[in-house]
Amino acid sequence: MAMIKCPECGKEISDKAFSCPNCGYQPNNTNTQYKKIIPGRGFGISSMVMGILGALYGYLALTSANAMPEYTKADAIAGTILPIIFAVLALVFGFVSHSRGYNKGQKKSGIVLGVVSLLLCVIAIISA
Repeated sequence: MAMIKCPECGKEISDKAFSCPNCGYQPNNTNTQYKKIIPGRGFGISSMVMGILGALYGYLALTSANAMPEYTKADAIAGTILPIIFAVLALVFGFVSHSRGYNKGQKKSGIVLGVVSLLLCVIAIISA
């Protein structure tokens, strides 16, 4: 650990110090790295995850409706509640991420998968 002189009071302080313990001067540390905050990133990632879950559960609802002859429309509606919730959350999170200026693929894929999930649910209900 190297010692430097405080430009304000002249006392020796560590080169890693955020401020001088004697006078409170805050030297400009170039070694300090700050985490860049990206607005809307968490919503973009959440949108993608919800979209993936919605599409998977929507596909399961669709295959259940087509595979079982005793599958009624009430069963199809009950089986599509969870994928519809995931799809709506994917769309909401995607649009919130978009409104905060996040323009990466997670937001776009979440919105697309949310729409696909809703379509799968509609087809499952119709085909039951």
